[in-house]
Amino acid sequence: MDATLSERWLEGFAEVVPMVDEASLTLARDLVRRVGHGMPEAMVERLTLVVSELGRNQLRHARLGRIGVRPLVREKTVGLEVAAVDRGDGIADPATAFAGKLRSSGSLGVGLASVRRGVDELDVDLRLGAGTCIYGRKFASPLARRREIGLIVRPAEHERVAGDDATFLREDGRLRLVVADGVGHGMHARTAASTAVDALRVAGVTDAILLDLDHRLHDSRGCAIAVVDIDEGARTARMSGVGNVEVHHVKLDGTTRLTGRPGSLGQRGRKLRVHVEDLSLDSRDVLFVFSDGLLSRTALTRRDPAVHEHPILVAQKLLQEFGRKNDDATVLVAR
Repeated sequence: MDATLSERWLEGFAEVVPMVDEASLTLARDLVRRVGHGMPEAMVERLTLVVSELGRNQLRHARLGRIGVRPLVREKTVGLEVAAVDRGDGIADPATAFAGKLRSSGSLGVGLASVRRGVDELDVDLRLGAGTCIYGRKFASPLARRREIGLIVRPAEHERVAGDDATFLREDGRLRLVVADGVGHGMHARTAASTAVDALRVAGVTDAILLDLDHRLHDSRGCAIAVVDIDEGARTARMSGVGNVEVHHVKLDGTTRLTGRPGSLGQRGRKLRVHVEDLSLDSRDVLFVFSDGLLSRTALTRRDPAVHEHPILVAQKLLQEFGRKNDDATVLVAR
């Protein structure tokens, strides 16, 4: 995991504790209590247990672990968010980790299952071979459910760096999903994809950002991209896409498949054409966005039991069943 990705994951977290030794766990718990001063004691103490589990797993199984804590307010209700970032090899088997089973291979084991039970919302950003970021949020009182995120990025076989990149961004009641597929493989492809992803982590009109990116990427390999802007309150979404990154909207009565206009960002001699489509979302609908490292026949329906699991388990199933080892593969699930 490079420093740029690490800083992206911890953006907005002013106070961070490096996981160096057992004493770091005490510092992380103290940070939760300090940031949560004046908030309900039961909520704060629950989060101290969560950071203990996250920090302990970083010490055992990862490298250069860091834990950040920040306050939240949603619908006038206070809460806390923790972020656990590391430079390990990633969680090899999220399904086993969520089931709370220990593995000799050094996965997160029972810790992640405990973390999931201890928070109201859990997002997982997993970069195989590079690192993991886990976000957990706990609120002082129950709130309307919002979508959680599961994201897996896997490099092509025999490549150290994935040419894909992805992100998700929460702001008030809005959620932005981004998957970018750099042309080719390796570091040069990743540079183009990451440039696009970082640009879309800033609030703004998606079409205008994509138009600017098209010019900025002229001297790069370029990338295909899909952006989904979700308004949780209005239960609507807008997909904007260029190239062959797919978006699947899984509903009770079927699945809508969306893909961008042919071409890529940064393609010289061709006018940028962005496919834009508006969606109406039910609270139970699932969205997944994936690069062409997954087969074109990729599909899950609402009848598949896996669709009702945490999004990181949905992402794992999609990657295992439809991923192509000879290409970078990225799948982002919002449920």
